[in-house]
Amino acid sequence: MPYKKALESEKTLREVATELQLKKNPTQDELANLSDGVKIAITEAIVDINEDTFRLEEQEDFETSRNLILLAQAVSHVKGPLVGDIKEGKKEISKFTDLFLQAVEVRVKEATGKSCRFGVSKSVASAVNDISSCIHRVAEFLQDKVGEVETSGKCTFDDKSDPKLVEACKAWDKKTFELRGQSLYTEEDYNELKGRVIKDKLQLRVGSSPGHATHYDLHEGKVNYYDSDDAVNNIMGDLWKEVGLDCKKNPYGPSSAGETTFGVDCTGLNKDNVAKAAVVAAAATSMDYRFASPIGYWKKGPEELSAVMKDVREDFERKNIKDKLEL
Repeated sequence: MPYKKALESEKTLREVATELQLKKNPTQDELANLSDGVKIAITEAIVDINEDTFRLEEQEDFETSRNLILLAQAVSHVKGPLVGDIKEGKKEISKFTDLFLQAVEVRVKEATGKSCRFGVSKSVASAVNDISSCIHRVAEFLQDKVGEVETSGKCTFDDKSDPKLVEACKAWDKKTFELRGQSLYTEEDYNELKGRVIKDKLQLRVGSSPGHATHYDLHEGKVNYYDSDDAVNNIMGDLWKEVGLDCKKNPYGPSSAGETTFGVDCTGLNKDNVAKAAVVAAAATSMDYRFASPIGYWKKGPEELSAVMKDVREDFERKNIKDKLEL
Protein backbone atom coordinates (compact mmCIF):
# COMPACT_ATOMS: atom_id res chain seq x y z
CA MET A 1 0.00 0.00 0.00
CA PRO A 2 1.45 3.42 -0.94
CA TYR A 3 2.11 5.92 1.85
CA LYS A 4 1.41 3.18 4.40
CA LYS A 5 2.82 5.06 7.39
CA ALA A 6 0.88 8.24 6.63
CA LEU A 7 -2.39 6.40 6.10
CA GLU A 8 -1.93 4.31 9.23
CA SER A 9 -1.06 7.50 11.14
CA GLU A 10 -4.29 9.11 9.96
CA LYS A 11 -6.29 6.11 11.24
CA THR A 12 -4.54 6.20 14.64
CA LEU A 13 -5.14 9.93 15.04
CA ARG A 14 -8.84 9.62 14.23
CA GLU A 15 -9.17 6.84 16.81
CA VAL A 16 -7.45 9.05 19.41
CA ALA A 17 -9.76 11.96 18.56
CA THR A 18 -12.77 9.69 19.07
CA GLU A 19 -11.41 8.46 22.43
CA LEU A 20 -10.87 12.04 23.61
CA GLN A 21 -14.42 12.94 22.67
CA LEU A 22 -15.95 9.92 24.42
CA LYS A 23 -13.89 9.89 27.62
CA LYS A 24 -15.10 12.63 29.94
CA ASN A 25 -12.58 12.02 32.72
CA PRO A 26 -9.71 9.88 31.39
CA THR A 27 -7.12 8.57 33.84
CA GLN A 28 -3.47 9.63 33.72
CA ASP A 29 -2.55 6.24 32.25
CA GLU A 30 -5.17 6.64 29.52
CA LEU A 31 -3.93 10.15 28.73
CA ALA A 32 -0.34 8.90 28.58
CA ASN A 33 -1.32 6.13 26.14
CA LEU A 34 -3.29 8.52 23.95
CA SER A 35 -0.49 11.11 23.90
CA ASP A 36 2.06 8.42 23.02
CA GLY A 37 -0.19 7.25 20.18
CA VAL A 38 -0.35 10.77 18.77
CA LYS A 39 3.41 11.25 19.09
CA ILE A 40 4.21 8.01 17.25
CA ALA A 41 1.57 8.59 14.55
CA ILE A 42 2.80 12.11 13.73
CA THR A 43 6.43 10.96 13.71
CA GLU A 44 5.66 8.17 11.23
CA ALA A 45 3.70 10.55 9.01
CA ILE A 46 6.71 12.88 8.92
CA VAL A 47 8.90 9.95 7.84
CA ASP A 48 6.58 9.31 4.89
CA ILE A 49 6.49 12.98 3.89
CA ASN A 50 10.29 13.19 3.99
CA GLU A 51 10.62 10.00 1.94
CA ASP A 52 8.41 11.35 -0.82
CA THR A 53 10.16 14.71 -0.65
CA PHE A 54 13.34 12.87 -1.60
CA ARG A 55 11.61 11.20 -4.55
CA LEU A 56 10.28 14.54 -5.81
CA GLU A 57 13.80 16.00 -5.63
CA GLU A 58 14.98 13.12 -7.81
CA GLN A 59 12.17 13.97 -10.26
CA GLU A 60 13.47 17.57 -10.17
CA ASP A 61 10.16 18.91 -8.86
CA PHE A 62 11.97 21.28 -6.54
CA GLU A 63 9.07 23.63 -5.81
CA THR A 64 6.85 20.84 -4.48
CA SER A 65 9.81 19.33 -2.66
CA ARG A 66 10.51 22.65 -0.91
CA ASN A 67 6.85 23.00 0.10
CA LEU A 68 6.86 19.49 1.55
CA ILE A 69 10.01 20.19 3.55
CA LEU A 70 8.32 23.24 5.11
CA LEU A 71 5.18 21.18 5.69
CA ALA A 72 7.10 18.41 7.46
CA GLN A 73 8.73 21.03 9.69
CA ALA A 74 5.34 22.52 10.58
CA VAL A 75 3.91 19.08 11.44
CA SER A 76 6.98 18.39 13.55
CA HIS A 77 6.52 21.67 15.44
CA VAL A 78 2.87 20.99 16.34
CA LYS A 79 3.68 17.53 17.70
CA GLY A 80 5.23 18.60 21.01
CA PRO A 81 2.59 21.11 22.15
CA LEU A 82 -0.31 18.87 21.06
CA VAL A 83 1.12 15.81 22.83
CA GLY A 84 1.61 18.00 25.93
CA ASP A 85 -2.00 19.19 25.83
CA ILE A 86 -3.26 15.60 25.72
CA LYS A 87 -0.93 14.37 28.47
CA GLU A 88 -2.01 17.21 30.77
CA GLY A 89 -5.68 16.38 30.22
CA LYS A 90 -6.56 19.77 28.72
CA LYS A 91 -9.93 20.20 27.05
CA GLU A 92 -8.76 23.06 24.83
CA ILE A 93 -5.47 23.42 23.00
CA SER A 94 -2.79 25.84 24.15
CA LYS A 95 -1.92 29.02 22.28
CA PHE A 96 1.24 27.38 20.88
CA THR A 97 -0.65 24.34 19.63
CA ASP A 98 -3.17 26.61 17.92
CA LEU A 99 -0.46 28.68 16.22
CA PHE A 100 1.45 25.63 15.02
CA LEU A 101 -1.75 24.00 13.77
CA GLN A 102 -2.53 27.13 11.76
CA ALA A 103 0.97 26.92 10.29
CA VAL A 104 0.33 23.29 9.27
CA GLU A 105 -2.84 24.33 7.45
CA VAL A 106 -0.97 27.09 5.60
CA ARG A 107 1.80 24.68 4.55
CA VAL A 108 -0.68 22.00 3.42
CA LYS A 109 -2.50 24.54 1.25
CA GLU A 110 0.81 25.75 -0.25
CA ALA A 111 1.85 22.17 -1.05
CA THR A 112 -1.47 20.69 -2.23
CA GLY A 113 -3.58 23.70 -3.17
CA LYS A 114 -6.34 22.57 -0.77
CA SER A 115 -7.34 23.28 2.82
CA CYS A 116 -7.29 20.52 5.40
CA ARG A 117 -9.11 21.90 8.48
CA PHE A 118 -12.82 22.26 8.92
CA GLY A 119 -14.15 24.70 11.53
CA VAL A 120 -12.29 26.65 14.19
CA SER A 121 -12.90 24.52 17.30
CA LYS A 122 -10.22 24.87 19.98
CA SER A 123 -10.86 21.47 21.61
CA VAL A 124 -7.99 19.01 21.87
CA ALA A 125 -10.09 16.30 20.21
CA SER A 126 -10.80 18.58 17.23
CA ALA A 127 -7.11 19.48 16.96
CA VAL A 128 -6.16 15.79 16.74
CA ASN A 129 -8.88 15.30 14.13
CA ASP A 130 -7.57 18.34 12.20
CA ILE A 131 -3.99 17.06 12.08
CA SER A 132 -5.38 13.72 10.90
CA SER A 133 -7.27 15.48 8.08
CA CYS A 134 -4.13 17.38 7.09
CA ILE A 135 -2.09 14.16 6.90
CA HIS A 136 -4.85 12.55 4.81
CA ARG A 137 -4.83 15.52 2.42
CA VAL A 138 -1.06 15.23 1.98
CA ALA A 139 -1.24 11.44 1.46
CA GLU A 140 -3.84 11.90 -1.29
CA PHE A 141 -1.72 14.57 -2.94
CA LEU A 142 1.44 12.46 -2.83
CA GLN A 143 -0.33 9.42 -4.21
CA ASP A 144 -1.23 11.46 -7.29
CA LYS A 145 2.09 13.32 -7.49
CA VAL A 146 4.59 10.55 -6.84
CA GLY A 147 2.67 7.51 -8.04
CA GLU A 148 2.00 4.08 -6.58
CA VAL A 149 5.09 3.42 -4.49
CA GLU A 150 6.01 -0.25 -4.22
CA THR A 151 8.78 -2.07 -2.40
CA SER A 152 10.53 -5.32 -3.29
CA GLY A 153 13.40 -6.29 -1.01
CA LYS A 154 15.71 -3.29 -0.89
CA CYS A 155 14.19 -1.71 -4.01
CA THR A 156 11.50 0.98 -4.21
CA PHE A 157 9.77 2.07 -7.40
CA ASP A 158 6.45 3.43 -8.63
CA ASP A 159 4.10 3.14 -11.57
CA LYS A 160 6.21 5.68 -13.50
CA SER A 161 9.43 3.66 -13.16
CA ASP A 162 10.98 2.04 -16.23
CA PRO A 163 10.19 -1.71 -16.01
CA LYS A 164 13.70 -2.65 -17.16
CA LEU A 165 15.22 -0.65 -14.31
CA VAL A 166 12.84 -2.27 -11.83
CA GLU A 167 14.03 -5.68 -13.06
CA ALA A 168 17.64 -4.49 -12.81
CA CYS A 169 17.17 -3.33 -9.22
CA LYS A 170 15.60 -6.65 -8.27
CA ALA A 171 18.50 -8.53 -9.90
CA TRP A 172 20.97 -6.45 -7.85
CA ASP A 173 18.95 -7.05 -4.67
CA LYS A 174 18.92 -10.81 -5.26
CA LYS A 175 22.68 -10.89 -5.81
CA THR A 176 23.43 -8.82 -2.69
CA PHE A 177 21.28 -11.22 -0.65
CA GLU A 178 23.31 -14.15 -2.02
CA LEU A 179 26.68 -12.52 -1.29
CA ARG A 180 25.62 -11.53 2.19
CA GLY A 181 24.61 -15.17 2.80
CA GLN A 182 28.15 -16.17 1.84
CA SER A 183 29.60 -13.77 4.45
CA LEU A 184 31.19 -11.51 1.83
CA TYR A 185 29.69 -8.33 3.31
CA THR A 186 29.82 -6.59 6.66
CA GLU A 187 26.39 -6.39 8.25
CA GLU A 188 26.76 -2.61 8.56
CA ASP A 189 27.22 -2.29 4.81
CA TYR A 190 24.40 -4.69 3.93
CA ASN A 191 21.92 -2.97 6.21
CA GLU A 192 22.47 0.34 4.40
CA LEU A 193 21.86 -1.00 0.88
CA LYS A 194 18.97 0.66 -0.97
CA GLY A 195 17.75 0.84 -4.54
CA ARG A 196 15.44 3.54 -5.95
CA VAL A 197 14.00 3.64 -9.45
CA ILE A 198 12.82 7.10 -10.54
CA LYS A 199 11.45 7.01 -14.10
CA ASP A 200 14.49 6.18 -16.27
CA LYS A 201 17.07 6.39 -13.47
CA LEU A 202 18.22 3.84 -10.92
CA GLN A 203 20.12 4.88 -7.79
CA LEU A 204 21.84 2.24 -5.69
CA ARG A 205 23.36 2.87 -2.30
CA VAL A 206 26.10 0.25 -2.18
CA GLY A 207 27.63 0.70 1.29
CA SER A 208 27.47 2.43 4.63
CA SER A 209 29.93 5.23 3.79
CA PRO A 210 28.28 8.55 2.86
CA GLY A 211 28.09 8.96 -0.91
CA HIS A 212 29.00 5.33 -1.70
CA ALA A 213 26.58 4.96 -4.58
CA THR A 214 26.02 3.91 -8.19
CA HIS A 215 23.73 5.83 -10.55
CA TYR A 216 22.27 4.36 -13.76
CA ASP A 217 20.71 6.68 -16.35
CA LEU A 218 18.98 4.65 -19.03
CA HIS A 219 18.04 7.74 -21.06
CA GLU A 220 21.65 8.97 -21.20
CA GLY A 221 23.08 5.44 -21.37
CA LYS A 222 25.47 6.16 -18.49
CA VAL A 223 26.66 4.61 -15.22
CA ASN A 224 28.38 6.69 -12.54
CA TYR A 225 30.05 4.98 -9.59
CA TYR A 226 31.31 7.06 -6.65
CA ASP A 227 34.24 5.76 -4.59
CA SER A 228 37.58 7.25 -3.58
CA ASP A 229 39.40 3.87 -3.38
CA ASP A 230 41.48 3.53 -6.57
CA ALA A 231 41.91 -0.25 -6.21
CA VAL A 232 38.13 -0.75 -5.90
CA ASN A 233 37.55 1.56 -8.87
CA ASN A 234 39.97 -0.48 -10.98
CA ILE A 235 38.01 -3.67 -10.32
CA MET A 236 34.58 -2.09 -10.74
CA GLY A 237 35.56 -0.54 -14.09
CA ASP A 238 36.83 -3.90 -15.33
CA LEU A 239 33.63 -5.66 -14.24
CA TRP A 240 31.41 -3.19 -16.09
CA LYS A 241 33.54 -3.69 -19.20
CA GLU A 242 32.71 -7.40 -18.91
CA VAL A 243 29.02 -6.59 -19.51
CA GLY A 244 29.70 -4.35 -22.52
CA LEU A 245 30.20 -0.88 -21.06
CA ASP A 246 32.97 1.54 -21.96
CA CYS A 247 34.41 2.83 -18.68
CA LYS A 248 36.81 5.51 -17.52
CA LYS A 249 38.37 5.29 -14.06
CA ASN A 250 38.99 8.60 -12.33
CA PRO A 251 41.91 8.57 -9.87
CA TYR A 252 41.08 10.32 -6.62
CA GLY A 253 42.34 13.89 -6.66
CA PRO A 254 41.81 17.34 -8.22
CA SER A 255 40.80 17.57 -11.86
CA SER A 256 42.09 20.08 -14.38
CA ALA A 257 39.13 22.27 -13.42
CA GLY A 258 40.21 22.21 -9.79
CA GLU A 259 37.34 19.98 -8.62
CA THR A 260 37.90 16.69 -6.79
CA THR A 261 37.14 13.69 -9.01
CA PHE A 262 36.81 10.04 -8.11
CA GLY A 263 35.00 6.88 -9.12
CA VAL A 264 34.12 5.31 -12.46
CA ASP A 265 32.13 6.73 -15.38
CA CYS A 266 30.72 4.37 -18.01
CA THR A 267 28.76 4.71 -21.24
CA GLY A 268 26.94 2.16 -23.37
CA LEU A 269 24.14 1.32 -20.93
CA ASN A 270 20.96 0.06 -22.59
CA LYS A 271 17.88 -2.02 -21.86
CA ASP A 272 19.65 -5.22 -22.88
CA ASN A 273 22.61 -4.91 -20.48
CA VAL A 274 21.18 -2.86 -17.61
CA ALA A 275 20.29 -5.89 -15.45
CA LYS A 276 23.84 -7.28 -15.63
CA ALA A 277 25.26 -3.80 -15.13
CA ALA A 278 23.18 -3.49 -11.95
CA VAL A 279 24.37 -6.88 -10.69
CA VAL A 280 27.96 -5.62 -11.01
CA ALA A 281 27.21 -3.03 -8.31
CA ALA A 282 26.79 -5.90 -5.83
CA ALA A 283 30.55 -6.38 -6.04
CA ALA A 284 31.26 -2.91 -4.65
CA THR A 285 29.74 -3.58 -1.24
CA SER A 286 32.43 -4.32 1.39
CA MET A 287 35.06 -4.76 -1.34
CA ASP A 288 37.51 -2.62 0.62
CA TYR A 289 37.14 -5.03 3.57
CA ARG A 290 37.61 -8.10 1.35
CA PHE A 291 40.55 -6.44 -0.33
CA ALA A 292 42.22 -5.70 3.03
CA SER A 293 41.52 -9.15 4.48
CA PRO A 294 41.06 -11.64 1.63
CA ILE A 295 41.60 -14.78 3.71
CA GLY A 296 39.06 -13.65 6.30
CA TYR A 297 36.30 -13.17 3.70
CA TRP A 298 37.10 -15.63 0.93
CA LYS A 299 38.27 -18.44 3.23
CA LYS A 300 40.76 -19.53 0.61
CA GLY A 301 44.09 -18.61 -0.96
CA PRO A 302 47.67 -18.70 0.30
CA GLU A 303 48.09 -17.70 3.94
CA GLU A 304 50.54 -15.00 2.99
CA LEU A 305 48.06 -13.33 0.61
CA SER A 306 47.18 -10.44 2.95
CA ALA A 307 50.84 -9.46 3.13
CA VAL A 308 51.77 -9.69 -0.55
CA MET A 309 51.82 -6.87 -3.04
CA LYS A 310 48.68 -4.82 -3.59
CA ASP A 311 48.29 -5.75 -7.26
CA VAL A 312 48.24 -9.47 -6.37
CA ARG A 313 45.44 -8.94 -3.86
CA GLU A 314 43.61 -6.84 -6.45
CA ASP A 315 43.80 -9.67 -9.00
CA PHE A 316 42.62 -12.15 -6.36
CA GLU A 317 39.55 -10.05 -5.52
CA ARG A 318 38.78 -9.38 -9.20
CA LYS A 319 38.82 -13.08 -10.11
CA ASN A 320 36.80 -14.30 -7.14
CA ILE A 321 34.09 -11.65 -7.15
CA LYS A 322 33.67 -12.00 -10.92
CA ASP A 323 32.99 -15.72 -10.44
CA LYS A 324 30.37 -14.91 -7.78
CA LEU A 325 28.58 -12.42 -10.02
CA GLU A 326 28.19 -15.05 -12.75
CA LEU A 327 28.34 -12.46 -15.51
